Amino acid sequence: MLSAVCSVSSPHLHETVGVSAARKLYDALTDDLLYDPAVGRSTMMGYPCVRRAGHFFASFDAHAEALVVKLPRERVAELVAGGIGEPFAPNGRVFREWVTIPDPDPGMWEALLAEARDFAAPERIAAAGYDEELADRIREVLSDLGVEGSREQRMFGGLAFLVGGHMAVAASREGGVLLSVDRTDTEALLAKPHTRPMVMRGRELAGWLRVDPEGLRTKRQLTPWVKRGVNHASALPPK
Repeated sequence: MLSAVCSVSSPHLHETVGVSAARKLYDALTDDLLYDPAVGRSTMMGYPCVRRAGHFFASFDAHAEALVVKLPRERVAELVAGGIGEPFAPNGRVFREWVTIPDPDPGMWEALLAEARDFAAPERIAAAGYDEELADRIREVLSDLGVEGSREQRMFGGLAFLVGGHMAVAASREGGVLLSVDRTDTEALLAKPHTRPMVMRGRELAGWLRVDPEGLRTKRQLTPWVKRGVNHASALPPK
């Protein structure tokens, strides 16, 4: 597996025998997107998915026999409110930029796949100011850890995940993650590979550190950092 979330596979090796009509529709419609060299097949949390320029934007939920697409939060809320979509909540945690589309309507699925592909445009991703794929990976780890009541908030130019009102971890605008740790652990943690101190106005801040993308390529690498940030935030008095 090449990354914690997606592993690349050949566009022509996906299963076509003994699968449902909904899966066949997903395969046919996503095949049509492969004319774009930036689009390829992968897997996401064990589900088949497609991604554009490294950012995944659609998947097939084999349990629900449904299309799952990544769209702006407002669009997701609109689809859910209109009865077209359902919240995508693997392991009980809702992914607010993902929506499940259970009705295998070819026209609807094709249109939503096009919307999702455009939402994954590299220029829009760059404008977000942080790595949205990393943010999705953090959401997945939080779900795996059973963290409840976490809140997302723009902070330091990135996207922070708060537990008990305290920042646990953030997808940083500088790449990688920023996390809050026990001040007494800072020096030891900075001795680990791919870490560096958080610097603000020329001063290193104790209790904060950055982990560069090179140290977060796999889920096995990312999970301990997210867990450390969550444990530290959970130990503080709730705000």
